[in-house]
Amino acid sequence: MKPRPTSPVTPLEFLYGRINYERTSMPSGGQGLKLDRMRDLLRALGNPHFALPSVHVAGTKGKGSTAVMFSSVAAAAGIRTGLYTSPHLHAIEERIAIDGRPIPTAEFLALLAQVRDAVHVLDRHWVEAQGAGPTFFEILTAVAFLYFQRASVQLAVMEVGLGGRLDSTNVCLPVLSIITSISLDHVRQLGDTVEAIAAEKAGIIKPGVPVVSGVVQDGPAGVIAAIANRESSRIYKLGLDFDFEMVASPASEARLAIAAFNYREPAESQRANSLRTRIDGLRIPARGMHQRANAALVCCGVERLRQAGWQIPDSALREGLANSQFPARTQIVRDRPLIILDVAHNRASVEALLEAIPPANYRSKTLLFAASQDKDVDGMIEVIIPFFDRVVLTRFLENPRAVAPRLLAEYCQNFMERHPGVAPEIQVAETPADAWSECRRSLGPDDLLCISGSFFLAAELSRIVQMGWESALPS
Repeated sequence: MKPRPTSPVTPLEFLYGRINYERTSMPSGGQGLKLDRMRDLLRALGNPHFALPSVHVAGTKGKGSTAVMFSSVAAAAGIRTGLYTSPHLHAIEERIAIDGRPIPTAEFLALLAQVRDAVHVLDRHWVEAQGAGPTFFEILTAVAFLYFQRASVQLAVMEVGLGGRLDSTNVCLPVLSIITSISLDHVRQLGDTVEAIAAEKAGIIKPGVPVVSGVVQDGPAGVIAAIANRESSRIYKLGLDFDFEMVASPASEARLAIAAFNYREPAESQRANSLRTRIDGLRIPARGMHQRANAALVCCGVERLRQAGWQIPDSALREGLANSQFPARTQIVRDRPLIILDVAHNRASVEALLEAIPPANYRSKTLLFAASQDKDVDGMIEVIIPFFDRVVLTRFLENPRAVAPRLLAEYCQNFMERHPGVAPEIQVAETPADAWSECRRSLGPDDLLCISGSFFLAAELSRIVQMGWESALPS
């Protein structure tokens, strides 16, 4: 009997059929990460990354916002700039962009088909040697490099996916490395101390390439400095080599997603007494001290590129920062009631979110929350639920890593039993749409609704919430 013919596998079917650590838990110790596999794949494609000077951005939180801001500034300076980020909110093409425009779908599929053919050849070797061929993220990274090379990109801003040392982006050739922050996240893969995680993030540091660091805690900052010293890389530290000053927003902007700051960089030889660089009145369309810090990292990075001969005037820095787009990063979707959409998914990012919420006398404060199974759910709940009067718990539907809402309720109840003074109303909704409907039904103009806990929740709910205030409520 002849075997039944099979249908051809489309590029997208091929991609989504690969191992995807955004949907499944990665083995402990990062055993699923293989830089040799990434190098083999790029070699089969002609090493497109060799033609791309890069800014490489790692960090526990803030790396996506920092990468977006840096690419926006470079593009405003007339530099043809590629941006590779992850994950995406709505369409996979969002991850790969040039000068703020996502890769066209037809071009994405054509390049993906080319990478698929190379992967089929590599699979024979890697499955025999290691049990698995190139992963979902490695394939997307290869597509990004190919696209940037063929489009004659002059600078590629590459956001690390996970960690740094073994991340598939760590084959790039950086002219600048940025490490935004260090906190506990992905502990099974990266280590259970901030020092261990710092060592993984600092794996992006390359010999002689300057490093801009926003890490201020002594332990992880010391680890990063030691690795930079070992690689003979000059390190620029927030609070020492550069800093920022907060500028208070006028009352008319108190509830808007706008933050102003001044950038300061002391002279190399007289750090404490004189200023080499001073740029006043910079603005970003985002709230919170953490976003100002991220923007300061961009300013410092721009100074380093200027020193290397890149032409980036102050006007481009101002324009690029002001025009940066931050979907679901403390995003104010509506002013009255105030609706904030955020991707915070660990304790440190939740703390930053709360700091960024505009201070006001809200009639009621509601949290709509979901989380992934591999996150510090206890830590997030401990920080976030005391701030709210009501907590609506749900699960995202398009990724299997979601924690069941009733299990989230148990986390909340356990915390409230340990802290009797904390007693928000707890509700459970089985879907994000149900949760939104429940929240929407009772919101008044003087209320606050914050949607947070997971990138995947933000992705699913942004589609509903941004449809419009009246039309988003199910009939």
